[in-house]
Amino acid sequence: MTEAIPFIAICNFDEEVGSEIEYFSPMPTSKKDPDFQNWLKKFSLFCLPTGSHRTESGFLFFNVYSPPPIKPRERLYGVSCFRLSTDNDRLAFNKNETSIQKKNKKKRRVLQKAVVVLSRLPLYRAIESKLSIITRAFFEQENHQDRSLVTQIHRLLNSSFTREKIENIEEEEEEEQEKEEQKKEEQEEEEQKEEAEEEKKGKKNQKKNQKKLKNKNKNKKNKKKKKKKKKKTIIVSDLTEQLNMSLPIRDYLPLLDKGLGCLTLLKFIMCEKKLLFYSQSPSAASHAVVTLLSLLPKFYYSLIPQMFQNEIDRSLERKRKKYDEKLNLPLGYPFDVDFGFPLDWCHKQTFWNPYSIDEQLEKLCRIESVTGFVVGTSTPLFVHKAADLGFDVVINLDDHKQRITYLSKDNKLLSELTKTEKNFIKNIMAVAFRREYTEGQWEGSDDWIRKQFSCYLQRLVIDLHRFTDYFQIQSKNSKNKNSNSNSPKKRKLHPKEVMNKFGKNWVISWKQTKNFKKLKKKILNMDMEKCYNAYKISDFNIFKEKAKKLLMKN
Repeated sequence: MTEAIPFIAICNFDEEVGSEIEYFSPMPTSKKDPDFQNWLKKFSLFCLPTGSHRTESGFLFFNVYSPPPIKPRERLYGVSCFRLSTDNDRLAFNKNETSIQKKNKKKRRVLQKAVVVLSRLPLYRAIESKLSIITRAFFEQENHQDRSLVTQIHRLLNSSFTREKIENIEEEEEEEQEKEEQKKEEQEEEEQKEEAEEEKKGKKNQKKNQKKLKNKNKNKKNKKKKKKKKKKTIIVSDLTEQLNMSLPIRDYLPLLDKGLGCLTLLKFIMCEKKLLFYSQSPSAASHAVVTLLSLLPKFYYSLIPQMFQNEIDRSLERKRKKYDEKLNLPLGYPFDVDFGFPLDWCHKQTFWNPYSIDEQLEKLCRIESVTGFVVGTSTPLFVHKAADLGFDVVINLDDHKQRITYLSKDNKLLSELTKTEKNFIKNIMAVAFRREYTEGQWEGSDDWIRKQFSCYLQRLVIDLHRFTDYFQIQSKNSKNKNSNSNSPKKRKLHPKEVMNKFGKNWVISWKQTKNFKKLKKKILNMDMEKCYNAYKISDFNIFKEKAKKLLMKN
């Protein structure tokens, strides 16, 4: 199956049984399969978790593996659209009903249902924006038993995230024209038959009619051949733009220590620490995890399956060629430099989930091989026992006084930012939250903020390259002699300069992680001339001057 959204489900909350899946499509196996039933039970806990009843409606993000017996098992990205609704039909009592039955009806007055979508692509907010519109008809019905609406939702979502090279509008117009031509041809054939019957005596007229019919039959065959040549090829629509769509990092900057918290948490993620996001609302916790991870360059792009990535890369190459032709630039100019990103952060020793159920969190804390994770939860028990369970940082989104708590002295030392980093955040806050800012502007938008964080990490990569060059030049017995030939003398950097920019404790702890070791190998094989040119072109250095002027005014 190559569909972007393979599965859709309906989850219902029962006061006696709890959350249960009442509809799942398409079924990968029979309902009686015990492995599939166990998977459905765990899956239902993600769809309607604890705390979802506190709000009338909301959206929840989570990750699960594909249901058995599908092999190889792949990671699926879930979006749950849940709502509370009062069922007035259940309040209508019959004369023959007992008092116990009437009490049960009063208890069941409030219903909680969820339409859940499982996607192969991490398009959380893009799916949310479309589900909020499409699911209205389903939740407005009285009995919530019309399954045809759910199948329509499934088709609409799949069609919206994949499109055809031949656009649907053009195909419909061509089909209408072909139908009109067929009608005209049928009318002409009927008229010719009538004329042929009337003029049987005239041989000349018969020969002319036969020739006309032969010519028309030839035209029909040619049209059919042309139709066969048109092959519909499905390609992924502009997913790169939709990966970070509507992830409001602007909302979290003032909440987390006036922007400083976002940078510290990003550095903790790179150090593969254990981060716990808590809120009474499960949707708030899951949204925070998804938004913060969007600060890592190309993180969600790295999660896309290879079959979709190939199509995305082809479409991006076409756009780059057109862009290069307009600016008269050579192909491969530094717009395609990735600076070694995305980081190889997802491996066997790390884990992430926008929302984790209690069983999953307990297992994570027990496994010693798991060194770091980023998860969300709505159960307060994990916050109270965070130090005992081995968490490094707890982000309590409901606590207005102290949202971020570091659970050891070592973690507090890691959280200390340097002067350059503090100035970097101040400049972002000055531009993003200026009085003149209006929605729709580039400077100060969510994508602009993510761009500045990516430029910050690009500067880190450039300094690391100079940092490695320093040690290669200093070491006399270095085996790689050619590695220093391309690096100019101006780009040598003493380790103390890197420590002063990014923090000594943080650099030491990051050097011990797997993602740093893999990034170091990429840096040594990179063309740093392209990296420097791309960094100069970026607006990272330009916005500093604007930020200084705004700070001077205030």
